[in-house]
Amino acid sequence: MGDHVNRTRQTLNADPDARHKNATWTPADGWVRWSERAPRNLRDQFKERLADFKQRGGKLRKDSVLAIELMLSASPDWFKGARPEQTQEWLRRNTEWFQDTFGRDNVLQIALHLDETTPHLHAFVVPEVQMIETRGRKPKSGQQGAAKAPKPALAASHWLDGRAKLGELQD
Repeated sequence: MGDHVNRTRQTLNADPDARHKNATWTPADGWVRWSERAPRNLRDQFKERLADFKQRGGKLRKDSVLAIELMLSASPDWFKGARPEQTQEWLRRNTEWFQDTFGRDNVLQIALHLDETTPHLHAFVVPEVQMIETRGRKPKSGQQGAAKAPKPALAASHWLDGRAKLGELQD
């Protein structure tokens, strides 16, 4: 998906002459237009983030969801009638929503595509949460269990588990 989103492969429904209008947001850089600088390679960003996750004590399970991709848009008619300041407000509020919902550091990259018929955003999120390990021996009755510090864990279910949570995200 990174190759598609960052336009490092041919995208038939995208106008190559409008590619420079696209932009990318990262926690480190904020919004950067592609006319100023090419987007960071998503695969490299992802590898760096997972290495950091492991270095901080996170463990990868073989069935872990490593990333979540989301796409946000509005109707083509809304974009056609929107003034530039309305489009900027739409962009600001969506960027804020990604950070508030998933955590600023969990958002790897948000790509704004203005080279297609309908402007839209693609976001890539690492579903990291802090969890206390609960597996293993339980303390015997009356004994205090050793307090465990929270560790990083990948838990897409925190946001995507079940119809109600998915409905909340969509709303």
